[in-house]
Amino acid sequence: MILKFFILGNLVSLCMKIINSVVVVGLYYGFLTTFSIGPSYLFLLRARVMEEGTEKKVSATTGFIAGQLMMFISIYYAPLHLALGRPHTITVLALPYLLFHFFCNNHKHFDYGSTTRDSMRNLSIQCVFLNNLIFQLFNHFILPSSILARLVNISMFRCNNKMLFVTSSFVGWLIGHIFFMKWVRLVLVWIQQNNSIRSNKYLVSELRNSMARIFSILLYITCVY
Repeated sequence: MILKFFILGNLVSLCMKIINSVVVVGLYYGFLTTFSIGPSYLFLLRARVMEEGTEKKVSATTGFIAGQLMMFISIYYAPLHLALGRPHTITVLALPYLLFHFFCNNHKHFDYGSTTRDSMRNLSIQCVFLNNLIFQLFNHFILPSSILARLVNISMFRCNNKMLFVTSSFVGWLIGHIFFMKWVRLVLVWIQQNNSIRSNKYLVSELRNSMARIFSILLYITCVY
């Protein structure tokens, strides 16, 4: 009987040490980082569903991951977080982006002369990449997340091995993104199998145009503010 209590006590002590270890806590906070920027997920889903061509979908995913990585670094690197949170930074980023976004959406109305169709396609691919990248940098102003603000205030969990904490957080962040990509794939499969959505091309076209207009208006309001 005493031996059973001794073994049970050791197991409980071992479990508490594992739960409170730097690696487990880092994995937990890294996994939370995946869900710290919610609106950008909807923007990625819009690009994966409505954009035509594999290159644009890959570009959207690449821009999304690059933006998420920058936000992950800003959580543990205070100067980058402060730089992204300043109004002057958001203005410097948004004004050139608005011009580029306007040029991409209205390139059909300009006379390019010798400009080839491939260059226009590359421009649209770059626009998709920039959309998914820069939208996450505006997270402090457009629908900010409280999770991100709480994670920034963590002082590296008061541990001696800070590099191990950051490494485990990155692994947790990566695992979270793998789960998220699997979820996006399931949603895309459901949309592709839904005949009512696929058959109504007018609804898809109107939704695409509305999302682009709403995004441009939000960016303009952010710049003015």
